[in-house]
Amino acid sequence: MPSRRSYLQSSGVALAAGIAGCLGSSSDPRTEGDPDTPTPTHTYVDPPTGPVRCRGDPVSVERALSDDPGYEDDLEYFPANRTVRIVVARGPDGPASFEEMPFEEWMSIEATEVALERVRSVTADRLGTSEFGSGMGRPPEDAPVDGMVVWVHATYSERDGETVTPAVPLARLADVAPRSVDVSVSMAGDEFSRTVPVFARSETVGWA
Repeated sequence: MPSRRSYLQSSGVALAAGIAGCLGSSSDPRTEGDPDTPTPTHTYVDPPTGPVRCRGDPVSVERALSDDPGYEDDLEYFPANRTVRIVVARGPDGPASFEEMPFEEWMSIEATEVALERVRSVTADRLGTSEFGSGMGRPPEDAPVDGMVVWVHATYSERDGETVTPAVPLARLADVAPRSVDVSVSMAGDEFSRTVPVFARSETVGWA
């Protein structure tokens, strides 16, 4: 699970990290360890189709989140004014910089992360395989939804002009992944709920 403060360090970083993690390493096992062969790099090509809203049966999840004393977990919740203080930078002596957020804003991020875990698990069970990508981030520009969403994606690879299709095609992934996740999360007795939409798209990785 990524550090809580990573959500504040860069706008949209959650989606980028999710996609990168699912694409895997850029190294090629056929050339790894060969000093005379340069390490290949991958480049992104426009996805064949998508994004599309997923069409699988919606799911729900509840989660009680812990807030350990101090800032070892990178945050402290203050119920009196419903504010969360997050560590965004650390120095040799401990936290060096903080960011404060309203409880609802922070819990919306946490709810999306909980939804992502649920989508991964449910989709893998429905498909019988976990060979698909996932992440969290902004919705499509034309989508009538607010806040962060969950993404699932099929990854195509392209090498020497040939495209290798993913284990789970985009259409199948969109049919099976939940359309949305009803999430209820709580911290120190305070609750937050939201419905997190789920979208699917394909990514093509070309090797140079």
